[in-house]
Amino acid sequence: MVDNNNEENYISDEYKKFLIENIEEYMLEQKKVLTPLGTFNDKAFQLEIKTKDKNDNNQILEREENINIPIFDMLGYHCIPHVGVYGDNYEPFVPIVLLKLQAEGLLKSDSEKSFLPQELKDRIDYGIIDNTEVYVSIHPKPILGECQHLTCNNIREVNLMFHPWVYQGYEFSIDLDVSETIHTGLFGYEGVASTHMDAKEECFRGIQLDFTGPRECTVHNQRFSPLNNQIYLLEDVPYYSFFCLTQRGPLFEPYKQVISYHLLPATDQLEQDIEKNVYDSTSLKDLLLNLLNIPVIQGPTYLINHLISASGFQENEEQEHDA
Repeated sequence: MVDNNNEENYISDEYKKFLIENIEEYMLEQKKVLTPLGTFNDKAFQLEIKTKDKNDNNQILEREENINIPIFDMLGYHCIPHVGVYGDNYEPFVPIVLLKLQAEGLLKSDSEKSFLPQELKDRIDYGIIDNTEVYVSIHPKPILGECQHLTCNNIREVNLMFHPWVYQGYEFSIDLDVSETIHTGLFGYEGVASTHMDAKEECFRGIQLDFTGPRECTVHNQRFSPLNNQIYLLEDVPYYSFFCLTQRGPLFEPYKQVISYHLLPATDQLEQDIEKNVYDSTSLKDLLLNLLNIPVIQGPTYLINHLISASGFQENEEQEHDA
């Protein structure tokens, strides 16, 4: 991993080239969707990164109109894990980069090449790979607000929001009154710490670090609740990043899980640098090379490169037979 506090450890141009060459050309050539959805930002970079069909040598790469992720009813957000600040509006920090990766390739690839944290891999349910989603989200700088707990006025907390993912396909009406217990946790994190872990009932606590725990996820009166799944944003860091594993079920149908990687800039300058480089990108190759040109986030971009590369893994016939 790159030490962003040491200029001598920044990724060289030669190593950037190596990282890109480690990803299939078919994947690098893919272009962002023509019409971003789930956002008011028409410059956002959205792409479902597809692998080439090993049985179709003549497969044609076509630019997609939209990314293949459902939109949550009425609110218009993608049905993915979001990050926001709990309050009257509870607006998420909608990603300016949203990548959907192939879960099967990532979870079946060599575990060391995937670069997923070991604690996360230990908690993945490999029996539901077909019901597993994987996303990479690069967000704008968080717009912070005061904690809504009566005994806390902290302004350095954000919440993980799972409601659109959990209740995908539900009609978001005034009559919708649903509540489930999901299991979720943060892994491989930088720039964040745990908070509000002292609630008597575990399901109302801040989000768990390094392993998963039960958390309530409720919708009532067209509101997301409760006030839980908080993380604390450390001061004097350039960015915040983390993996999140969330599992729904098996008591609720469908039994599914999602792995998401989130990167949020902590400074206005980094936010501007990310936006400029993202908006100048058309293809996946453009995006990765442009992000690697931002020294402060070369570490996270290095990680994203490996996630994408591992997601392109395909078993050959001999491996499938051995399995």
